[in-house]
Amino acid sequence: MASLTPRKNKAGHVTSYQVKWRDGGSASGDWQTERFDDEPSAEVFKEAVEEAGHNWPFGWVKGKGYIDPAAADQLRYRFDRWAVASVENRTASKRYKQQRIRALEMYMFPTFGNCDIRSAVSAVTQFPSSGHLSVT
Repeated sequence: MASLTPRKNKAGHVTSYQVKWRDGGSASGDWQTERFDDEPSAEVFKEAVEEAGHNWPFGWVKGKGYIDPAAADQLRYRFDRWAVASVENRTASKRYKQQRIRALEMYMFPTFGNCDIRSAVSAVTQFPSSGHLSVT
């Protein structure tokens, strides 16, 4: 469950509101946060997070808000769409393509499906001691 917390400065005045939730809604998920200047905006975002299954709402850019749909065809640059098109364009058997798409759906899309392939920022960091990956 996402929570809404007023953030106060040293004088005790509320300066912003923070929406905080665990990624995917699980107790083991990484904490995710987003800051807002006003409470109504934070409440709307909190509801959007809950509707998205405690994930970032589709089209939301951290610290910026929703992407302007007029700016570009955003679905074209989502990893899941790009990966499926890449597999379908291969000169291989139908069965091979189905197997590759199924593997993508099982292993890659849950983590990277909504990522923008144009992003220059690495979305994955690896912790050397545990070998686990963390999406940032």
